[in-house]
Parts: sequence; structure tokens; C-alpha cells
Amino acid sequence: MTKRKTVGLALGGGAARGIAHIGVLKALTQAHIPIDFLAGTSSGSLIAACYAAGMPVEYMIERALQTHWRLLTRLSLQKTGLSSGEKLSAFLHSLLDHKHFADLQIPLAVVTTDLYSGEAYLIQSGEVEVAVRASCSVPGIFPPVSLHGKLLVDGGLVNNVPVDVVRQMGADIVIGVDVNEYSDSSQNLDNLFTIVLRSLNILMQQHVRRVLQEADVVLLPPAARFSPLDLNHVAEMVALGEEAARAAIPQIQQLLASDQP
Repeated sequence: MTKRKTVGLALGGGAARGIAHIGVLKALTQAHIPIDFLAGTSSGSLIAACYAAGMPVEYMIERALQTHWRLLTRLSLQKTGLSSGEKLSAFLHSLLDHKHFADLQIPLAVVTTDLYSGEAYLIQSGEVEVAVRASCSVPGIFPPVSLHGKLLVDGGLVNNVPVDVVRQMGADIVIGVDVNEYSDSSQNLDNLFTIVLRSLNILMQQHVRRVLQEADVVLLPPAARFSPLDLNHVAEMVALGEEAARAAIPQIQQLLASDQP
């Protein structure tokens, strides 16, 4: 019996735009595309973690629709950030409930950045919510997370769509998903959070485009037509992710059927 090729999914960061990843997962699941490995950065790490933990896609959509997202970024000046991050931590706990990486149904890697070394730091053990909290820690907004002798912040600084990570995990076919492409330059940059996120996006995108060249399949749901803080278009962003994934399903199926390594 021929061994099936393995599939890995690399989900990029993008704040609220990461909701589009749920649509990607919905389309792949409905098409019975297997997902054997997951890696994620920032909001992509949250969606990847929820899916790896066995959370149904429809429930993920329901939670996204019900969550008051702005409460997660309520600003209150701290020594190491404009928000304490406590509400974000509580939200992550409500979803992941102290689950450890060893409890997950699908192998997961969470990408963070170590401020001491300036390099990517992968987390694949311990409590998942702690890893995701670190990967979502936008510098200057949320305080860094101290873990394993490192000071960790948003993984997007060094690897926003971790295609290489999924490949190293053992995936034969790597699908990279970037939700920040096609950004609308006319978006309102009317608060510190949007300015910080836009600045980081400018710094990241050239690296992301190079990294995506190493993916077997690239999905670019145009979620960047929405602000990274746009919390009122969950259904639309899910639909964009679903549409992008559905368009790529024939390509993915062909790769799965191919005899080429």
C-alpha cells in the first residue's frame, strides 16, 4: 500500500485578519484534505492551536462572532506595553484551557521572537496558551512573555508565515497562508495599534514573499482589505479564506496524487 503524502499548514499572523484562516480550514476539512502538521505565528498560531486541539471549525466561527474583540486590546499604560495582556490571556485560556502540546491531535509549532537573541524561537512543548500568548505579543502593545530564559514577542518579526517550520516538521506538501497581502493603503491609520501593525507589516512582507516561494501551495485570502482591527466582518473574512482554499483544492489533490516526492 502506497504511503500517503503528509500535508502541513503554515498560518501567518495578521491580527483580526487571521479569522480568514478559519475559512481556509473549513474548506480543506470539507474537501477531506488531511492536515498532518500545523505551524502558526501570532493570530495564525491561535487558529492553528484551536484546530490542533480538535475544536470544530463551526465552533471557531461561532466564538469569533461572539467575542468582543476590542476588549482584548483595551489599552492601559504598562511599563512594557500599552496593555497588560491580562484580557488576552484570559481569552486564550477560555479556548485552550491549560492544554499542553502533548495533548494536541495534530503536531503544532508556535513561532515567537526572542528579544535577547533577535531570532525565531519555536515552542512545541508546555502549555499551548502560553506559547500563543507569546506569539501574539505585539511589541509595544502587549508585554513580552518570559519563558525558558528568553523574552518572547510576536513571531511575525522574524517569520510571519512559517513555511520552513512546517517543512522541517516533516510535511511533504506545505500550504502557506498569508492574510496580509493586497493591503489597502487607504485604510485609516488613526490609532497607535493600527500604526504599529501597519509598520510591522511593511517590514515583514518582503521576507514573507521570499518564504512563500518555498511553499508548494500559496493561499492569499484578501483579508487585508480590512483593517487588522476590523472586528465587524468576521463572516466576510471567513468567506475570503474559504474561497481562497477552495480555489486551490484541485492543486492540492494533484500534489497528493502525484508520485513525485
